[in-house]
Amino acid sequence: TDIVIHANLLQFVLILGHALSHGLKVLGPSELHPLVSDKDIIPLVWQGVVSNRLQPRTIGSLKEARARLVELLGCEELLSVPEWWDKTTQETPG
Repeated sequence: TDIVIHANLLQFVLILGHALSHGLKVLGPSELHPLVSDKDIIPLVWQGVVSNRLQPRTIGSLKEARARLVELLGCEELLSVPEWWDKTTQETPG
């Protein structure tokens, strides 16, 4: 429920998603894969990320990061999405 913690978790997952696609100068795949494939830590981080409703533009980037994490975790159910997830991306400004 803390906005700062939520924002930090969101940025962490977005960075992981970016790093898995494009790499990071400070971390290579061999250092990254043990962290992102941790079935105890990543689902907890994910729960924090989706604990608050997000803007549609943020969800677009987060969907890509989630897909990469699911691929490494090997289980989509570990990163479940809340009810508002698809509704947010379908809403249009009124």
